[in-house]
Amino acid sequence: MRSLFLILLFVLTTLSVSSQRVIRTENIKKEFLEYNAVITENQVNYVFDIVSDSLSVVQQDEKKVLILNNHALAFTNDYIYYNSFSRVENIEAYSLVPKARGNRYTKLKVEHFKESHDRDNSVFYNDTKTMQFAYPSVGEGVVTSLGYTTVYQNPRFIGQGFFQSFIPVVSSKVVVKVHKDIKIGYKLFNEDGFDLSFEQYTKGKYTYYEWEAKDVLPYRYVNSRHFGVRHHSPHISLYVDEVTINGHVKKYYSTVDNLYWFYQDLLKDMENDASDEMVLVVNEITEGRSDRDKAKAILYWVQNNIRYVAYVDGYKGFVPASPAEVFSKRFGDCKGMSVLIQKMMELADLPAYLSWVGTRSIPYSYHECPLPAVDNHMVVATILGDTTFILDGTFNHLDFGMYPYNIHGKEVLIGLDEQEYRIFEVPVAPASMSMVYDSVAISLDGNSLIGRGKREHSGFNKMELAYALAGVKEDDYNKRFSVLFGKGNNKFRVENYEVENIFESDKPTIVHYDFQLDDYAIVMDDEIYVNLNLSRTYQNMKVDTARQFSPVLNDFFFTEKHITKLEIPKGYEVSFIPQNDTIHYDDFSISFTYNQFDDFVICEKEIVFEFLGIFEDKLPDWNAMIDRLSTNYRLSVVLSKTNNP
Repeated sequence: MRSLFLILLFVLTTLSVSSQRVIRTENIKKEFLEYNAVITENQVNYVFDIVSDSLSVVQQDEKKVLILNNHALAFTNDYIYYNSFSRVENIEAYSLVPKARGNRYTKLKVEHFKESHDRDNSVFYNDTKTMQFAYPSVGEGVVTSLGYTTVYQNPRFIGQGFFQSFIPVVSSKVVVKVHKDIKIGYKLFNEDGFDLSFEQYTKGKYTYYEWEAKDVLPYRYVNSRHFGVRHHSPHISLYVDEVTINGHVKKYYSTVDNLYWFYQDLLKDMENDASDEMVLVVNEITEGRSDRDKAKAILYWVQNNIRYVAYVDGYKGFVPASPAEVFSKRFGDCKGMSVLIQKMMELADLPAYLSWVGTRSIPYSYHECPLPAVDNHMVVATILGDTTFILDGTFNHLDFGMYPYNIHGKEVLIGLDEQEYRIFEVPVAPASMSMVYDSVAISLDGNSLIGRGKREHSGFNKMELAYALAGVKEDDYNKRFSVLFGKGNNKFRVENYEVENIFESDKPTIVHYDFQLDDYAIVMDDEIYVNLNLSRTYQNMKVDTARQFSPVLNDFFFTEKHITKLEIPKGYEVSFIPQNDTIHYDDFSISFTYNQFDDFVICEKEIVFEFLGIFEDKLPDWNAMIDRLSTNYRLSVVLSKTNNP
């Protein structure tokens, strides 16, 4: 395999090839039948230099791709991403198209580039820009080539270098050239088990660092909401530690201290005023309350009255609007909502500290990566007694005292004052805190089921239900419940309902509902078959590990309990009840219990998920659990007429 890769690389470094090499290229294509293309060269060059008595940081990217077959549509369009902290120059993109005769290529340049702002449905404004273009005449045997330069206007925001891609890479290289008066640092991630060579040498007044990986297989995992290539793919983060210019040393950062002081420096010019109306509101909602209840009232007021609008634009992505502005306009991003909460807490004589945190989409701890890439969110921390509470105004319907699930297990950088901070690790809420309890009593009407149910949601499950009903007219709740509580088949419908505490804090949501499920039971001669597993969740979640796949991700630990109580119709008796079964692994378990009491058969199913992610090492257990789960879901209670032996 290594020799084949090297042959391919050699072929792509020249525009004129012999007929013998063309034959070898065809042989290489046979070796890579499962792929549509191969990256032959992927190189990122960083230059840290001193130009006109100033620090200069420039990045050069080069990439060449060989198209192996006519399934080339996915490789026609390409993109360059950048933001207000950098600019892109010297873009050169072209296709090398094999000529019909001979062993030469025609070079077709890309002529049109379209710049646009990167669109993100969760962000009102994002300063990330996209340069989009299309390679001409892409098809089998074509080589696409891209090269461009990124000039960093602020060396604190240097892009990361990656060695892997979604298709194989023959050679992936990161080269760093550093002036002797510049001290840099670097952090390597996910390099364990990865064949990565390293070389360091000096030429004149520059030191060079080179990392290279060869024959790199594609990503094993597919990106998803809380999980991306930074969690598993080898990559490097570079940073400037210090620079000496004309005998003067300027520190940038290499420690958490440096990062924290940078954040504090950005906040120093923020106005921290409070309007008279804000003071009146705080007094009104906190009067006569304990400190805990004051903090709770302030959090709920912000959740209910301030609309979350994400805004990312250069330094505005780090510097919040003033609390008075957010209060007046009634909207803000995570930073704006946090400074408002902090100010209102201050007016109520409560401790409150602006804090930074990276959500679970970011894999780093602060000591692993003390760079702006480590976090993407701002919250408020308050310490009442021995407990550290995290207040996040961006989460509607989140009860006070619950840590937002998107930062479970993550570190929070709590700013105590201008110089001092504390790192707090957010605990993962136990499965008992977030529950769905669904108990139904059913009876038969021919082959249809008539039922009455009680469903209770607590914790994050309650929050999810509130989000699902937000904006829905109350007259349409039955339609929404029919989807959310779906049972049996697509003929399930909720007909009547009563709801308690749907948008109220600190109380579980309870829904009483009547339902009908048509054409469900199987009636055969003198027997009736009824599957009491009306809710068959997760049975289609088996993971095929033979190809790229997403790990099994879970927003939060939770417990589900489903109880189905079937009334035995007159003239029938139970002739078969499925056996009890418990499927138990360290991070997830499911149990099925059947009992008969008087004229009823009861099935109890309990699901406990205590994981945030299931990865390759535990996927065999997960798939075994899904198989057992599916087997149990196929089992039915059998009712026979009493006069039938």
